[in-house]
Amino acid sequence: MKDPLPDTRSIIVRSEAVQRKAWRLLSHAAPPDLVDTLGIQYKEVGSTLYQGALGVPGAQFNKVFSFGLDGDLTASSVAAAADWLGLACCERSLLMVPAEGSDTRVDGILLANRFQRFPLDIAIFHMDATDMPDLSRSSGIHVGTVGLENAAEFGGVLSEGLEAPAAASWLATFAIGRPGLTAYLAYEGSVPVGAAALFIDGEWGWLFIAAVRPDYRNRGAQTALLARRLEDGRKAGVRTFNIGALRPAPGHGDVFASYRNIERAGFKLAYNRPNYILPSIKTA
Repeated sequence: MKDPLPDTRSIIVRSEAVQRKAWRLLSHAAPPDLVDTLGIQYKEVGSTLYQGALGVPGAQFNKVFSFGLDGDLTASSVAAAADWLGLACCERSLLMVPAEGSDTRVDGILLANRFQRFPLDIAIFHMDATDMPDLSRSSGIHVGTVGLENAAEFGGVLSEGLEAPAAASWLATFAIGRPGLTAYLAYEGSVPVGAAALFIDGEWGWLFIAAVRPDYRNRGAQTALLARRLEDGRKAGVRTFNIGALRPAPGHGDVFASYRNIERAGFKLAYNRPNYILPSIKTA
């Protein structure tokens, strides 16, 4: 494991802010008919983002994000987050707490309000554009940007990779016309096999919502998507890149392939974001 970067607090605040902007675009992308069909809801309170989609399982679409970042974590705010997860989100959705909010006091408050530590944390990685490595390789994968003509393919590939078929139309709409966002498809020959997005906010770039179709994993699509987004971001003036990856919490086993790929690409660990869950949540 690489050592965390210095000045972690400023990195956490800036990175979480950029991520919230990117996820906000997803919430705002759905047309009214999909909002009703999928039960999409969204709000922000300070630095905390509340996202829900009862018709689309998965923490990509159902979460309380950047919780406690403002330093005002209390029993009442935890109870409000629990209410949101119970009413607006699918079962087993997550409360995501940035590193500086995840101390013994916070654990005590969360445990007292029925939360449990989820076994998978999210590691947030950081790269300076001046340190970008050469990730080119002859994998047979080529990557292109998404336009109106292949937006449906983007939605289909991403929803298949994320195991969220109900989100296909939503993700297709999300791919087009969002300010600061570029969507990508990775192809093996003429077959779309992977999808991802890059969100640029000033000099910061957030590489997110990436997935590869199950039958095409471990063939280089993730690395190709990573390389293309880094290069496009650098050309667009990005100086700092962030990316997240699941990793087991301490005592819960080995890291995942995507985590290793990100480390191999030259990213450095910036901070860890523990996740918490309400096991008793019931879907509406």
